[in-house]
Amino acid sequence: MITTTKPRKEINRIAEFKDKALENVFFDEYIEKSKRLMLVTTIIAGIAFLLLAVFPPLAMGIETEPPDLILRLAVFILSIVVAVISRKSYNARFVSNLNFIFIIILVVAYQALLVITNDTTLMD
Repeated sequence: MITTTKPRKEINRIAEFKDKALENVFFDEYIEKSKRLMLVTTIIAGIAFLLLAVFPPLAMGIETEPPDLILRLAVFILSIVVAVISRKSYNARFVSNLNFIFIIILVVAYQALLVITNDTTLMD
């Protein structure tokens, strides 16, 4: 005689884990799997932000102002630092929070560049 048992439900109806320790394990595994994507995205964002300082002088003949270039270099260096720290860290929550903070800094730096260059067309 074969007996079957119902599988134990780990998640309730409102998509919460019944065991909070299991929730942390799931989150850590999820971040660990997506860590490579976060690293690549961070580096690409820093490179793109830096390359946008090269485009206006070459294509349109507009000079890049020193504060503009300094801020772009700082964001690029910060992207490399965030990528290195994220790669070496084993704490999933720290990695996700660090990348979230980097994205916020990237947006604020872009808005600061618009103010520095007195470009009000993109801020509207």
